[in-house]
Amino acid sequence: MNTAYRPLLAATFVLFLSMLSCSKDSMNGSGVAYFDIIFELSIGRTVIFAKDSKELTISMISVNDSRCPINANCVTAGNAIVKLRLSDNSGSEVFTELCLGQCENSGSDTKQITLSNISYSITIRKVEPYPKINDTQEKKVLFSVSKI
Repeated sequence: MNTAYRPLLAATFVLFLSMLSCSKDSMNGSGVAYFDIIFELSIGRTVIFAKDSKELTISMISVNDSRCPINANCVTAGNAIVKLRLSDNSGSEVFTELCLGQCENSGSDTKQITLSNISYSITIRKVEPYPKINDTQEKKVLFSVSKI
């Protein structure tokens, strides 16, 4: 194989894998995600992790992004706090917050949650786009979830 095509082939493969892991159902705003693979959520969206007969559902309720905007002079770096609802098909649910950035009193970027005697670790990876002055773009958050 010609070496000039290898980067293009690799990029196509990565794009294909990311499309598989973040596919969304346009009818109801929910999608399928997989454990240990980074997925994206926006406010009001839901993802479902299905394994055997158990289902974990994660919904993003809100994002409060008070990180210092690009090209601004701030006293602190700020943080982004994400509120989530986690539930399973047995009816158990937990509400939690994850924090990215300067989070001394606001929690952490990783939480361990237990639903119906199954433990999960959820980590916030990135909040996009990074704030700009007078910018109101919809926030998208990257997460990963592992079974413990």
